[in-house]
Amino acid sequence: AQMVRDDISLTMDYLMPGKRPNPTARIAEFVFVFVAMMWFVIHKQFFFENDRTEHIRRWSSVKRYPIHDGFEMQPDLVLIFHNPNHEYSDNDRLMSKNTIMRALVSCHEDDEDGRGEFER
Repeated sequence: AQMVRDDISLTMDYLMPGKRPNPTARIAEFVFVFVAMMWFVIHKQFFFENDRTEHIRRWSSVKRYPIHDGFEMQPDLVLIFHNPNHEYSDNDRLMSKNTIMRALVSCHEDDEDGRGEFER
């Protein structure tokens, strides 16, 4: 057993010269890390609730109001970007408001929960 301890000491001296870390002096750091990890586990289990799923009970009692149709929107400015690598015959032609409004997506809400289908 003494020979094994001497071999370990020799290996440690060869692989880790100088001052070695003392794990007993790091107890406070280990305690802080353990407390932080436990806080994350407790928070995830008891407090955190994913708000990205559709099946959340806390939103079941909230009334959904329908979103107004997109055609009621009157934009002040519409920016249209063409692909610069494609040659268009109407590069400099201005678009009419009716053309832009036809391109917007409209939602018709015919369900009682306010969910509808999108049309173009």
